[in-house]
Amino acid sequence: MQITASNVGKLALLGVMTLFISMKAVSDESGHKHGHSEHHKEKSPDTKHGHHDNHAHHDSVVGEPASEAEANRTVAIAMMDTMRFDLPENFEVDHGEIITFEVTNKGKVAHEFSIGSSSEQSKHREMMREMPHMKHGDGGSAITVEPGKTKKLTWKFMGANEVEFACNIPGHYEAGMKSKGTIRQN
Repeated sequence: MQITASNVGKLALLGVMTLFISMKAVSDESGHKHGHSEHHKEKSPDTKHGHHDNHAHHDSVVGEPASEAEANRTVAIAMMDTMRFDLPENFEVDHGEIITFEVTNKGKVAHEFSIGSSSEQSKHREMMREMPHMKHGDGGSAITVEPGKTKKLTWKFMGANEVEFACNIPGHYEAGMKSKGTIRQN
């Protein structure tokens, strides 16, 4: 096989899919058959069909969801099957700044765009390993974007100095689908 960018992308996708299937098999064998509502009954009243309503998730150390009408700026982000965001590394925001992220999935598999601290992202990844088919709705700290689609997430940055942007679908973060940012304190 001749090595081309297309072939490298296909091999990366195949590797992630293999990792995902392996993780799913291990999860199924270990008896983790919990639905998302078992973990977040008090926070998420609408978890039917594996969808996660984020409207109640406002307890992040890096900020909270905000209205698009309040946004100071819009940042376009592309998600790709090479397991990368096109968000610059060391992305900087001001404390109190409200940004609408316009997130487009340019790949062929679903991806997630999640905002949180490193420890929040770690907890989120663990939850996603237990429920790999969960989809995130609008209005919280994470959105699931299907292939070829665009979604928006508006966030008010506050609190901790470091923020992490991640795709926590099993295998995606581990393959490099993450980016760090800094909240500049005024």
